[in-house]
Amino acid sequence: MIKKYLPFLLILFISLHAKAQFKVFFYVTDPNKSPLDLVGISIDNLKTGDNVFSQTVEFLPYTVELEAGTYQLTATKFGYLQHTDTLLVTEDNQIKTIILQPVETKVRLGGSLEKQIRLLPNLITVISKDEIDQLGSRDIVELLRNIPGIDYGCDVEGMVGFGMRGVWAVEGKMLVLLDGVQMTEELYASNIMSGRYSVDNIERLEIVRGAASTLYGGFASYGVINIVTRRTASDEGLRVSNSLGHSSKNLMRNYMSASLNRTFEGGLGLQLSAFSGRGALSERDYTDFENTGTYNMYANSRQANDQLSLGLTYKNFRLNLLHDNFRNDTRDAYGANTQKPYQINYFVRAADLSADLNAGKRVTITPRLLIREDMPWTGRDEIDSVDQSIGYADLFDTTRVTKMLSSINTRIQAGKSLNISLLAQYEKNNHESPTTIFFNGSNDIQINNLALAANGELSILGPSALNRGKALNLYFGARWDRHTYYQAFVPRTALTWINGIFHMKALASRAFRVPVIYNFQHGQIINGVPQLKPEFSNTYELEFGLTKSTKMDITASAFLNKTAQTIIYVGDITGEYYSNSAPVGTMGVELFARLQPASFLRLIAGFGYYSPNTQDTFYRVPEQKANYGLSPLKGNLSLRWDLEKLMNLSRSFFSISYLYQGVKYGFKDTTGVQSFKPGHFLNLTLDVKNIAGSGFDAGIGVYDVMNTGLTYVQAYDGGHAPLPGAGREILLRFRYNIGFQ
Repeated sequence: MIKKYLPFLLILFISLHAKAQFKVFFYVTDPNKSPLDLVGISIDNLKTGDNVFSQTVEFLPYTVELEAGTYQLTATKFGYLQHTDTLLVTEDNQIKTIILQPVETKVRLGGSLEKQIRLLPNLITVISKDEIDQLGSRDIVELLRNIPGIDYGCDVEGMVGFGMRGVWAVEGKMLVLLDGVQMTEELYASNIMSGRYSVDNIERLEIVRGAASTLYGGFASYGVINIVTRRTASDEGLRVSNSLGHSSKNLMRNYMSASLNRTFEGGLGLQLSAFSGRGALSERDYTDFENTGTYNMYANSRQANDQLSLGLTYKNFRLNLLHDNFRNDTRDAYGANTQKPYQINYFVRAADLSADLNAGKRVTITPRLLIREDMPWTGRDEIDSVDQSIGYADLFDTTRVTKMLSSINTRIQAGKSLNISLLAQYEKNNHESPTTIFFNGSNDIQINNLALAANGELSILGPSALNRGKALNLYFGARWDRHTYYQAFVPRTALTWINGIFHMKALASRAFRVPVIYNFQHGQIINGVPQLKPEFSNTYELEFGLTKSTKMDITASAFLNKTAQTIIYVGDITGEYYSNSAPVGTMGVELFARLQPASFLRLIAGFGYYSPNTQDTFYRVPEQKANYGLSPLKGNLSLRWDLEKLMNLSRSFFSISYLYQGVKYGFKDTTGVQSFKPGHFLNLTLDVKNIAGSGFDAGIGVYDVMNTGLTYVQAYDGGHAPLPGAGREILLRFRYNIGFQ
């Protein structure tokens, strides 16, 4: 009888003693809760010491079946700190969420995938919030001067404009974004920077140095600056700040800002950034070249801005709303002083809607609709009759530009090693003015543009090599634009290589600068058709870098850039107008380094040298290896001490920032050239964070300690004298942070 039932009893015994298998679902995200893929997951049984699972997971969530027990879980991904945790398995269908902290900052360029900087096919510098505090800058102009390649000069009507890698880039060569929304104005394609943004309200700066037209279009032939406000901070909360800057005589700036980000139950996200600022460009004296007199700039260079950036997110949908109203008072006009100050307004508002739609696991489609209204260079005050008599009767513009842009960006993971991005974009720009007759004989004119772009990334070593710290990626792409009045085709290729802590980039790009309405309007017109052509730039770049955790990040690069059909504004016996001119370009080297030689000390250093590589006579200084208005040599060094670790002063930081700017050349009057001696700029700041655990921060700084004084030099022969900038200033900064649970 027993023998008859023995097999069944044996099966029952084994089944009762068999160990149950439980399903565990793994989710891996970054601190912003964005899911990560290609994550290495290793699971060890702590009781036996056996490795029960080890695999690079391509898509998440991933399911693993484990016996009941205690395990050690290790998650690894290139560009992130290794995560180790204890996993207790007690029931079926457990969910385990792993948050990986990035070692390297990730950036999304254009419509491409978000990637670590070392992998991206552009030369990119990202300045974090902590680094902004360390560099100790009063405003964004002073902050960006610490970045290799960026310098400033003056243009007209109190405007301070960009130079990039030793070339004047004020009109159309640099694209500026605020939380991804275009700030570059549409009449002349210039960027107004001084007094327009609060450094207290910036979460990070993303700077692309070099050609970026294949990703961003015709305003990005020399680079892109994306100002990311604190509304995007990973820690949810409300932050308010106030900065007060005072010279020995006057209140130079009063900047107030606030930011908010909150995710509500149900998944609705709210992000808000607001800034209201009042100040003055300078309190020094300005004298023009026309002998019309000297005036003090404090009451004649007032600046004011009211700015609101609002973001709403729900699931895969994003809505950005922007309102910006910048005003500045000026008397410098185009060369000869006016009798009294007048106000110039720059007004922008925009709505930008987009969504990431998944068409399967390997295809993401992002439709976008942007509506943007732009009214730059508009005036509010009347010009004095004396000023009218010297030709200033029509200083103000009244043109409104309304842009409607629609696009579809498709990202395809064509295989484990190939990613492709396809863009189709159409934009319509309508220009209306009650006072201007455009070259079509009407008060309004519409200009359209169709763009098609394709960019690809081929991982030669395969994606799994990234978790071993190795990569060799080939990038290729091109963009074609069909404009109402021209066509442009710009290709690019790049190779990026990573081996552990070392990386290398080699890039070759073609880019274009789009002429805008007033370039056409003030250029040659034949039978109602503008003859002005777009600029085309060829840029070659090579970068070597060394990145070791958070303690060392060094990049050194060399570049050569040459622009053909350069658009310039000239005056001769026939009048003043825009035209295409001789090639202009530079070559040079750049260095940027972040080091932490001790736990209490951080260092940031930069260096740039630029030399003209063409013989143009419009920008280049005769018999000098320099272009007008921009220094061919600059360097900066910033040191920040953590006084809590050094001297047990709780949450206190002391920073020293020094910037050297080499000799500049400009016009001393309407006939000659003068040199401006090198400048030495020293800033000292002391910050105390989260005083007594209250969320309150306070800081004090002495800026331009030696009172060197900024001087903005015109980078071409436009008849404008050098424009004085800020000098020595004491600045108090207050912040209050309320975190949300």
